[in-house]
Amino acid sequence: MADDLGQVELVNNYRWGGDPRIARFHLYVDGKKAGSAQPLGGSCEVNVSPGRHTARIRFWWYFSPPLALDVLTGQRIRLVGDIPRKLSVPKRMARLLLHPLTSLELRVDGR
Repeated sequence: MADDLGQVELVNNYRWGGDPRIARFHLYVDGKKAGSAQPLGGSCEVNVSPGRHTARIRFWWYFSPPLALDVLTGQRIRLVGDIPRKLSVPKRMARLLLHPLTSLELRVDGR
């Protein structure tokens, strides 16, 4: 990582049982695709300039809500992406169908 940049890492915690190549989470930073992470703990890293950024993940046509990040010089922010596990399976399916633009979960690791 360059000394004057920060870094954002995405870890894909989705427990996918099929071909991992089709279950990648795509990381978007400030609206631009920045990388992809395979399921079951795969990750990707992207260098960003210090300051305020917005991160979001996409899986097929499903998205997470935007997540605001304040990145400092030399700071590494680890994000974890998944489907919402707190919901029951029927509620999870309904959310995927009815709210595809906010149906994935993206959080800063440790929160």
